[in-house]
Amino acid sequence: MPLPYLSKWIEVDLNRLIANTQAVRRSLGPKVKLMGMVKSNAYGHGLERTAKTLASHPACDALGVWTLQEAARVWRSCGRAKPQVALMAPAFDPPPALARAVREGAWLTLDRPELETSTARAALIARTSAQIFLDLDLGLGRWGCSVKNALALTRRLMRQKSLRLVGVSSHIDYLPGLHKTEAEIKLNRFFETAVAIESLIGRPLIKTCANSSVFLDFPAWRLDMVRIGNLLYGVNPTATAFAVKNIWSFKARILSLKRLRSGETVGYGSEFLALNNMTAASVGCGFADGLSMEPAHRFIRLSGPNPYRAKFKGRELPIVGRVGLGHALLDASKTPEIRVGDIVDLPVRRTAAALDVPRIYI
Repeated sequence: MPLPYLSKWIEVDLNRLIANTQAVRRSLGPKVKLMGMVKSNAYGHGLERTAKTLASHPACDALGVWTLQEAARVWRSCGRAKPQVALMAPAFDPPPALARAVREGAWLTLDRPELETSTARAALIARTSAQIFLDLDLGLGRWGCSVKNALALTRRLMRQKSLRLVGVSSHIDYLPGLHKTEAEIKLNRFFETAVAIESLIGRPLIKTCANSSVFLDFPAWRLDMVRIGNLLYGVNPTATAFAVKNIWSFKARILSLKRLRSGETVGYGSEFLALNNMTAASVGCGFADGLSMEPAHRFIRLSGPNPYRAKFKGRELPIVGRVGLGHALLDASKTPEIRVGDIVDLPVRRTAAALDVPRIYI
């Protein structure tokens, strides 16, 4: 239970996290590796506790982060568990700093010749080989080596004795339900290029191109490893049926109740006009906490529906007026039993939730 003085908090159900991870593992079978994505503060759920939970469970083979800084937080929180960590973004840290990742056996992403040089220096400092994933760009454009340059870069890597290529990766620009034929073509192109790199190297590599969407919509392309984020956290981004449970809820207490008569206004600039007698409930959560992270002009209206709704015992309470920095008003007219101190659920996006909102782990 939350501490009684908290006006807002986030609840994260770690039992559901494990159950979702097990569901993905059962679907994969024993031969395909599962990387749990904990990048970006574990999608808002809290990096340290999420990483520690996944690292302690045999269903998860590796953890994916963006940066060396996130990797250091994982190592610190997991202690003796020592999970396999992958830095998903190209690392531009200076070689002395990157040497720690090499010593820890992290998988590093490499997609250009200049990173080859700095990573090789880090490996020399660490006195052990750096484990490399060659990342390919198949249209997303965030980073990655082009398919036409992949073999040339592989030959360069082969000349560096301190670098060991362990895998080939890509993240295609697929949105669920759209351009499936084009996505299939890109997945084929990835596989053909990865096999050509394997032939050049002369040994098997970990081939991975499946996030949650590809995992569900293109099960034939799970290959050697999948990299799953959304599904572990209870979000199915596709129309393909897959049973997972939501692990996240953003809670806030009602701080005050105001009875409004028809014609009265509330909110900044008196922008909301009550068309009928109503009850306005205030919560101490606003856009500084991640609520309604959209341009303010969308909320300038005299009346009418707001796209955001809180929930109280399963019933919806529309947000009225403009969301403030640290507060919002709810239309509680249809919940006459609501009282100050009662708890509502708020629609705050996970990755937008402020870091200083307490996370309570169940």
